[in-house]
Amino acid sequence: MLKYLTLLMILFAAAWMDLCTEKISNRLIFFGIGIGLFFQLKEHGAVGILYFFIYISIPVIVFYLLFLMHALGAGDIKLFSVIGVFLNMSGLCRCVFLAFLFGAGISLFRMVKEKSLRQRMKSLMDYAKRTVHTGQVTSYRSSRNAADTICFSVPILMGYLCYLLEVMC
Repeated sequence: MLKYLTLLMILFAAAWMDLCTEKISNRLIFFGIGIGLFFQLKEHGAVGILYFFIYISIPVIVFYLLFLMHALGAGDIKLFSVIGVFLNMSGLCRCVFLAFLFGAGISLFRMVKEKSLRQRMKSLMDYAKRTVHTGQVTSYRSSRNAADTICFSVPILMGYLCYLLEVMC
């Protein structure tokens, strides 16, 4: 239980930082990674070090392409790594799925509210065509304003909260 609450506090702090400054402090990330390593060692002994390296690396490897496209920030990927260090593979995958689900919902809500859904879908299709035509992955963000982005740490937090509800019930 302490492990879950500790991670919840870290994710709350990250979301707050992201909302206020549009950045997530590396100090908070390193704190989370250190505490996560402690829990891995406590639960699994020396094998916990292996789990630690696997679970911290998977989000970086899986989401590197999204980072190159500027579709996901480095801080968000590092947050997923922190979640991975605290949870097992199943928990990490569940939190990632829920975070992207909440992120899509928030984005869709904003696009409908701002009446920009059609224009955004056209921009996405143009980007996809350009990427296929050139064979190069470029920044998707270059065709959008910074105001068009969301602080993805919030959907990450929401995904983790839903995961917690599933685990507790």
